[in-house]
Amino acid sequence: MSEVTCRDCVNNTATWLERRFNVNVWSWRCRLTWTEPEYNPVDGSTSQGRYDSCGVARVREKVCGKAGTAWQPRTKTNFFVYLKRI
Repeated sequence: MSEVTCRDCVNNTATWLERRFNVNVWSWRCRLTWTEPEYNPVDGSTSQGRYDSCGVARVREKVCGKAGTAWQPRTKTNFFVYLKRI
């Protein structure tokens, strides 16, 4: 199997500039890891919903895992890589 990266994944929310030049790699977010807003009954506040980082998604086997099981190509150039992985 070919190695796939979060840089080429459609679920990565980073901008083109961040992906191309590896700017703020730690701040890349994955659309597969949405956390719902939570209500705190102690002080009455509600936390915002958020996406976890791409690194967290690659660690969690149920989301994407080390092998990148949920990886999908961002561009048509990686379409055949995607077909080989199915």
